[in-house]
Amino acid sequence: MCRGFSPPDRDSGMLGAETETLTKQKGIVTIFACQRNHKSYEIEDAEIRHGAFTYCLLQGLRQHTILKSLDVYLRRELPKLTQKYQQPQTPLIICGAVLQTR
Repeated sequence: MCRGFSPPDRDSGMLGAETETLTKQKGIVTIFACQRNHKSYEIEDAEIRHGAFTYCLLQGLRQHTILKSLDVYLRRELPKLTQKYQQPQTPLIICGAVLQTR
């Protein structure tokens, strides 16, 4: 579910908090396009042809097969790319005990 479009009776920040808690408890790797209470963006560019996060994720997967290295890449490249088109966007990667990104 897109956290930017949560049901009217649910707070998108609460939905993000619940997901973070479950992810950490279960040790599931979860990659979100943006931080809780933030928005992700589409880019109107013929060369990119994806949302900003999807574009950076696909580029990152071509170069980085280790999750920590992909995390560093996404945190560096996604804000750089989105700054050129709109407000900066920062991804959120949660990996329970496997990888702490904060």
